[in-house]
Amino acid sequence: MVILTVRGTDSFVQYSGGATGIQLDLPLITPHQQEREAAIHAFFAKQGERVIERRGTDGARFVDVDLPADPDRLARLTAGLVSEVFGASRIVKLVVQSDGLPPA
Repeated sequence: MVILTVRGTDSFVQYSGGATGIQLDLPLITPHQQEREAAIHAFFAKQGERVIERRGTDGARFVDVDLPADPDRLARLTAGLVSEVFGASRIVKLVVQSDGLPPA
């Protein structure tokens, strides 16, 4: 799993997957995350991506987008998500965390 956070905020997106596909995962746990739900759906609809709503084992809600293993597509969607949904500048510092690796 990889977690990308907009530095200095609580805005983040999680990624999991491998060579055959990537799941982009946006939790809807905190009130701030829940307030962005409509914007998340609108953003991905505009991009032609299908949003899937899921629940964790603890009942927490998540919005997921299943994507092919296409790094260009993933980068384009992430850049749009960070600017259009999270409201961050296109020039922003991001924090990347991954299983077993220190934050970069």
